[in-house]
Amino acid sequence: RDILIKVSFILSICLSFIGFWLSIRHLTGVNIYLIFGIIFHLTFFAIALFEIFSSSRISTSEKIIWTISLVILSSIGGLIYLLFLREKIDQSLNTKNVSLSKP
Repeated sequence: RDILIKVSFILSICLSFIGFWLSIRHLTGVNIYLIFGIIFHLTFFAIALFEIFSSSRISTSEKIIWTISLVILSSIGGLIYLLFLREKIDQSLNTKNVSLSKP
């Protein structure tokens, strides 16, 4: 899930930027890039909201604030979420998977 959220965010930004650039230049293929950019952005949005609302480390008011920031400031809010506060929100990022072997 960690790799999926980062890759989906990066791909959504890159594909949207390419789509907008192609649109400005009046070149073909704009729709494909923009559609895939939106799909990857919705994937990022769904995973981020799932992490926010399943976290027990933040209060309900913080969850509402993060939801509003992701909706209104989608790319900027997503970047801030990934770079600064994701480890605080997601408990599973701070816990290491320890495999128990049978003696």
